[in-house]
Amino acid sequence: MVATKTSQPSTPDGDDDRRALHVFLSDDAHDSWHRVASELGVSVSGMLQVIAFELGKDPADSALGPAVDGLVRRARKIDAERRRR
Repeated sequence: MVATKTSQPSTPDGDDDRRALHVFLSDDAHDSWHRVASELGVSVSGMLQVIAFELGKDPADSALGPAVDGLVRRARKIDAERRRR
């Protein structure tokens, strides 16, 4: 994963300092992010940003709640499989 700081046009919340996040996903995961974002009428970057904020909260206060533990287990499995390649 590569994060780079970049300047973008002003955003409605006044946050001009944003970073690009470059990740490698499976074709299915990539298509899923874009399909779901399109169906919901949001951008993938918007979804990633709000999920990041939720992950930073105490699980009891997060909209993700108990799902975080399951997501983390699945992410660790993917990471381990990729390291074996």
